[in-house]
Amino acid sequence: MERNPPDGWHPIEAYTNGREIVILGTPPITRTGEEHKHNCQEMGCDLSHIIAVMPYPFPGTFEKSKE
Repeated sequence: MERNPPDGWHPIEAYTNGREIVILGTPPITRTGEEHKHNCQEMGCDLSHIIAVMPYPFPGTFEKSKE
């Protein structure tokens, strides 16, 4: 089943290596219609724009069992 995002929402991709989540997509557009400042060299973009890199699991969300 194909789902269309609500108006104003844009699809993204996300990948994880078990230590980080990397979010790929198009840099957002400001209310004035300009693209947010995005530095591909700093973010490590290649074939897609990297929008964010976050630790995973998020601190405090998934405590590992000590059993």
